[in-house]
Amino acid sequence: MTRERKKKGECVDRTEKPRKTEGKAYYHSPIGIIEIVGNERGLSRLSFVQKKEPQSASIPAHVRECLTQLDEYFKGKRHKFSVKLLLGGTVFQKQVWQALLNIPFGLTASYQDIAEAVGNRKAVRAVGNANRVNPVAIIIPCHRVIGSDGSLVGYGGGLWRKKWLLSLEQKYRTRRGGEKEESHGKKPRSSFRSAGQSISGRASGIQEGG
Repeated sequence: MTRERKKKGECVDRTEKPRKTEGKAYYHSPIGIIEIVGNERGLSRLSFVQKKEPQSASIPAHVRECLTQLDEYFKGKRHKFSVKLLLGGTVFQKQVWQALLNIPFGLTASYQDIAEAVGNRKAVRAVGNANRVNPVAIIIPCHRVIGSDGSLVGYGGGLWRKKWLLSLEQKYRTRRGGEKEESHGKKPRSSFRSAGQSISGRASGIQEGG
């Protein structure tokens, strides 16, 4: 602990609060190894990696829950994630990431859709940049964002993974009555809900990183 004098006879406590310890785990998906990082407050990173590093001896509950939910997702049993997110980023980036959470499973939105959802229809390029630095792939579904002409455009994990994920979701997307909807080889149609509604809580939501 360090102390600084504010006024004569008065000290200010500058003790640093201990940082939450992060844990790391890996999931072997059909499209590669996924690294998951988080602590007891939430998930901070999920990304595709070439190889595994030593896994943490103690894995936080949110990371363990993410492993379970990812397995359910790839088996077509989960359409929406509920793991808590704990992310750093600019205000605009978080607005974009929150908007991405509103794109329904099996459907897509354009970069223009997202720009309009965050209240700046001219910010298409900035939306693309926020998409590119999304720290939690799949859960924040940047793979569901496509070009206005329906083209897949870019994806940090590789276009082949983006195409695979969209195909997986289209395969398991269900009708209201629970019947699986056939894609007939077509691309998922564009459909986007306004991001105006509050996205807080689980998977919900993007908490302040730290």
